[in-house]
Amino acid sequence: MDEQTTGQVVWPQDAWRLRLLFDAPSLNPPVVQYAIFPENPVTRFAADLERVEKVCREQLSKMQDPERRQTVRRIQLAGVWNRLFRAVRGDEVYLVAAGCSDLVLMTNAPPGDKWFVTKAVEIGERPFCWSVPFSAIQGGEATVKLTEDNALNLATLDKDF
Repeated sequence: MDEQTTGQVVWPQDAWRLRLLFDAPSLNPPVVQYAIFPENPVTRFAADLERVEKVCREQLSKMQDPERRQTVRRIQLAGVWNRLFRAVRGDEVYLVAAGCSDLVLMTNAPPGDKWFVTKAVEIGERPFCWSVPFSAIQGGEATVKLTEDNALNLATLDKDF
């Protein structure tokens, strides 16, 4: 077996590893579910959002209170984003807590371009998620850093928000 030793840990050469640095102090609770996607999920999100737009607009048009409309729209955006996870097997959805700076994943899944994708969370009453590209290299380790600065505001992907 061809292996590489890092400290006291023996890593299989055919696996790739992911180290996560997660610092989001405004996130409450400071945990988020994530999965590794083989493609950029933003394109699929935009298509799904367009597909359900008529139903969403009808629901919003019945509300008189602008604050309530904004709240419902945030919920709609988060719901559409989280539906992307339906294509992910349950045992491939993980949980990470803020303050984490450790190895969170080691796998012999095919290497290549990947996206670290989280479910939607709220930061400052806005729907956010992370969709961070990285390269998984066989026998190597990638690092993904999640901060509030690189969180993706789902409202910015909504042309009418």
